[in-house]
Amino acid sequence: MAVNMQIVEATMAHLPVLDVLQQQAFADPHISGPAWTEAAIASMLGMPGVTTRLLHNHDQAMGMAMWRAVADEAELLTLGVLPAGRGQGLGRALMLDGVARLAPWGVETIFLEVAVNNLVAIQLYQGQGFAIVGRRRNYYGTAAASIDAHVMSLHISDRKRLSNEQNS
Repeated sequence: MAVNMQIVEATMAHLPVLDVLQQQAFADPHISGPAWTEAAIASMLGMPGVTTRLLHNHDQAMGMAMWRAVADEAELLTLGVLPAGRGQGLGRALMLDGVARLAPWGVETIFLEVAVNNLVAIQLYQGQGFAIVGRRRNYYGTAAASIDAHVMSLHISDRKRLSNEQNS
């Protein structure tokens, strides 16, 4: 399927769509950790330093990412792509969009947590220059099990340097 993407800032008006995306993108909590509730999404929307991005492909909502910036650090709070949109570069597009939006805010380092068994997400993040810097034991809890999370970080200046070296 050809990609025809548009990424927009999400607002409270998008809350029902964001909720559906979360529930479907995180349908298997044993891999992704549990989906956020609509109330959790709503509590973060509009907070200072939070940007929420909604990705449409061919006019259909297919993914979302939420970032929080404080001073020179930011955290990827959540990123999800619908199963039907996976493998098409949509997650990568959300990552590139987020980093591009955060850099002008003076963000130097971005952190995220990812379930240790979510190999597809880990590969996506490593492909964008993130490195594993720690581990949070029992970070994602489900009714059936607890899952550890890798803590990953990206120094934006390192990413720019690597990109410049690859392009030379």
